[in-house]
Amino acid sequence: MGLGVVAQAAGMFAVTNIDDILILALFFGQGAGHRGAAARVVLGQYLGFAAILVASVIGALGAGLLPLSAIPYLGLLPLVLGIRAAWRAWRFMAWYSSSSSLCGAPWAGSSPPGHR
Repeated sequence: MGLGVVAQAAGMFAVTNIDDILILALFFGQGAGHRGAAARVVLGQYLGFAAILVASVIGALGAGLLPLSAIPYLGLLPLVLGIRAAWRAWRFMAWYSSSSSLCGAPWAGSSPPGHR
């Protein structure tokens, strides 16, 4: 592994964590004046990062078990999961808007799609 690859990885890490810095700033701002809030934010940051790191290592090791021709398609997995989540949210909003007119209560009528 050359120095160029390490520099590129460090740069990608920094660029992808800019949003993380903004979110942390928001959490620290919300916790201002609350006892122990800063410690919870820091602990949550480290636990979340450790979980992502463990998932990445497991994914990298698991990818070694796949045939090389299947690895490029792994990039479609986040896209499929995002479309699935958007579809569920859209269906729930459609259900909610149609059921909220029943008796004026959002809980009136049947259960939401996928929540029986």
